Amino acid sequence: MSELQLKEVREVVRKARASSAPGPSGTSYKVYKYCPKLLLHLWYILRVFWRRGRIPDQWRVAEGVWIPKEENSTQLDQFRIISLLCVEAKVFFSAVSKRLCTYLAENTYIDTSVQKGGISGMPGCLEHTGVVTQLIR
Repeated sequence: MSELQLKEVREVVRKARASSAPGPSGTSYKVYKYCPKLLLHLWYILRVFWRRGRIPDQWRVAEGVWIPKEENSTQLDQFRIISLLCVEAKVFFSAVSKRLCTYLAENTYIDTSVQKGGISGMPGCLEHTGVVTQLIR
């Protein structure tokens, strides 16, 4: 498989929410959205990891943050936890995921008559809702 292309990395960053919380590295998407030279450097670094076939250990760790479900939460079941990953890792894995999904779909490794969730550009929610509605009736 060919190396990650700059356009792939740019597309991932462009589509990412600028307000997304930064992970353990403290770097937000805004840095790469508004600093093209830094985005270029990120691409160079991602290519190195791609060639080596190994990712940094820091990318294997998420930072857990407890978010209250309601005001004045005091009990553990009144919170939900979210996992924050490094933005750089999210960019890398998003680009790889997009490639993998494209490959699997183009080569009919995914049966889209039953699997639609999580596949970009694959409609299905309304179709499945209609089927469930018919089954209930």
